[in-house]
Amino acid sequence: MKKAIILLIIIALPIILLGTTYTVIQNGTGDFITIQDAIDYVVDDDKIIVYEGTYNEQIYFLGKNIVVESRYPTTGNEWYIDNTIISYQSNPYLGVVNFSDGEQNAVIDGFTIQDGFIGLQVNAQGSPTIQNCKIQNNDHGIFVRGSSASPDICNNQIFENSISGISCYEYTYPNIVNNLITINNWGVSAQGIIDGGEEGLAYPTIVGNKFDNNYIGLKLQLAIAQTTGNLFISHDYVIHTQDWILIFIRNCTIYDNQQFYTGPLINVNITNSIIRNLVIPVPQEFQISYSNLEGVYTGIGNIDEDPLFGNPGLGDFTLKWNETEKSPCIDTGNPDPQYNDPDDTRADMGALYHPHEVKTYEFPDLNTNNGWKWLCFDIMDITLPGENNTVDPLLDPIRWDLIRGYGQSVEFYYEYPNWYGGDHEITSPQGFKFQTENECEFDISGFRCDPATFFNLYANAPDGNWIGYFLEETQLVYDAFGDYLDNIYKIKAQTWGIEKVNGVWPPLVAAYTLSPGDMVVVYCERDISEFCWSFEEAREEYIVPKSQDFTYTEEVDYIPIFISLNPEDMPSEIGAYVEGECKGATVVQDTTTQICAYILENQGETLEFEFSYGGRGVNTRFNEYTVFDPETGYRETTTINLREKQKSYYVSFKPSDENETGNLPILLSSSNYPNPFNPTTTIAYSLPNDGMIELRVYNIKGQLVKTLVSGEQLAGSYEVVWNGKDNNDKSVSSGIYFYKLSTRDETIMKKILMLK
Repeated sequence: MKKAIILLIIIALPIILLGTTYTVIQNGTGDFITIQDAIDYVVDDDKIIVYEGTYNEQIYFLGKNIVVESRYPTTGNEWYIDNTIISYQSNPYLGVVNFSDGEQNAVIDGFTIQDGFIGLQVNAQGSPTIQNCKIQNNDHGIFVRGSSASPDICNNQIFENSISGISCYEYTYPNIVNNLITINNWGVSAQGIIDGGEEGLAYPTIVGNKFDNNYIGLKLQLAIAQTTGNLFISHDYVIHTQDWILIFIRNCTIYDNQQFYTGPLINVNITNSIIRNLVIPVPQEFQISYSNLEGVYTGIGNIDEDPLFGNPGLGDFTLKWNETEKSPCIDTGNPDPQYNDPDDTRADMGALYHPHEVKTYEFPDLNTNNGWKWLCFDIMDITLPGENNTVDPLLDPIRWDLIRGYGQSVEFYYEYPNWYGGDHEITSPQGFKFQTENECEFDISGFRCDPATFFNLYANAPDGNWIGYFLEETQLVYDAFGDYLDNIYKIKAQTWGIEKVNGVWPPLVAAYTLSPGDMVVVYCERDISEFCWSFEEAREEYIVPKSQDFTYTEEVDYIPIFISLNPEDMPSEIGAYVEGECKGATVVQDTTTQICAYILENQGETLEFEFSYGGRGVNTRFNEYTVFDPETGYRETTTINLREKQKSYYVSFKPSDENETGNLPILLSSSNYPNPFNPTTTIAYSLPNDGMIELRVYNIKGQLVKTLVSGEQLAGSYEVVWNGKDNNDKSVSSGIYFYKLSTRDETIMKKILMLK
């Protein structure tokens, strides 16, 4: 019994620590009728939910760290804020709502507070949160005074208060964030004192607010103010000062005002801001940098240009960036990273930054991949593509390092003083190959190509379709091509290639992925008029391991060599040689692997292979091996003759029967019926020799679904039924599958289709 009581206390403890919720409903159906009665009763960490109504009472939080909020509808909150009203005729020293006993974590949320001398007062070291309220028709909307008072005043509408929207006095540190402050005499007033010769300053932080149609936006006296990301529009005066102040203005938009400043000359530091349409301009004595102002100012980075606002007449002060216009205020603010925009790009000027990305495109030197880099520009500046996104000037930062560049059916390079192919327009769906002499890089500031972008692939492209992968997520290559795989027969990336065998995509040698900015060459059987990248599941990028035992020189293109290995003789690496020179190598990870062989014309006649065992044995060179054609089904023990150049080669180092000589047909065969099927299909196969066989079913991603046969069988004909279930005896879904029949020497793969 004692254990049960202890367990009950432990389970209940988190609930006790989270506090209790109470309701205030004027008709008596809640826990309390008045807000103050509820506050008098509750303790720290409790919550009070106030139902709609007009509460004619004066509220004191009494030092309690509680949440008092209005009832919110299921969607939106405007209706209940408008109709949950606290109204009281307070005297000049008190507010309608009062924090006066050092409340540190109290919250008031979602009320209309009106009709007092002070709408809401914070005093005595308090730091409450005041949010989502309408504070209207008071003399002072919010009044902050008392040593170290530092409230968070966020997301409120503060309007039609006859003296000030927000007033803060000496030794206070209010955070004034994302409020609408409009139709007040003073928007924000900050006033310190001189007490016995010591300055007691006010320190407001004013971020992301919209000041509209106040007589004075900021009224400052003996204050240090930080203002960032604010909109000041339609004022008579933006700033009025008395006595000493220091004000830092960062990323503000100040538009269509009578005068920026009135009062004695003060210390004002302005950066990353837009100040336009003033009747009386900004004083030249201020410290101004990286800002857009009318007139000539001596500070660094200042401009005088049309900022290209969205539509200032309708209150839209966003910066334009589209196919025909780009605001001169984008990415031209202070370059110091401490001022970067929230998307971590260089600061824009003005209150409303234009979200975008900056990507660094990096290129190797000749000691790395012989300087070759296959890529696409997945981030592009969409402005004026006929000018900004041509080879010249886009590649101008690397013109001295670029040896040559290729796009599909285009070549470009720089030869002083001109570009060759410099007018070629670059877009994100295109893929490119670059060779650079020295390691270099440059940045592009812009936008990721829309993932739903369509473009065309052509069956008659002699060198394939050079396309860029511009999705934000890395994924497996089969996932990226999705349903288009049926119409594609070969894909080549810089470090790997895959192609269909007998019309079926094989399981991947490794977990080949596509990442943002990658480029692949694609060969399709029929034109694809509207190709679009697919997205299935994000994966970690796969990096093909680099050979450590062989040295070779990469070229602009390669011939893929697909190799089958004897599991009894597994090297750690394999190199491909022509006339004694290594032309490519691979790190062996399984019994199937591939080499990207950089074999150019007229380099030699025969292709040899060398096995490296990584210190486990002496390297072995092979000048004969089994060469086979998976399409025709013929094999031969020979040496590849490079004078009869092919687009790919298939090589096997598996042992063969001693009596097999010459050019023999593969007698291994298979078929299945019915196809399409539901729910079963029969797979018939014939074996020319005794030996170990495996018959397995894979899905389109190359993942094993079902092992049907695995073991020794005699030569002969067999049938096996697949019932459409996986190795866990679960029925598979409709779609494309393929079965793989493997013997000691050969493999057959064929596609089957389940329809439900």
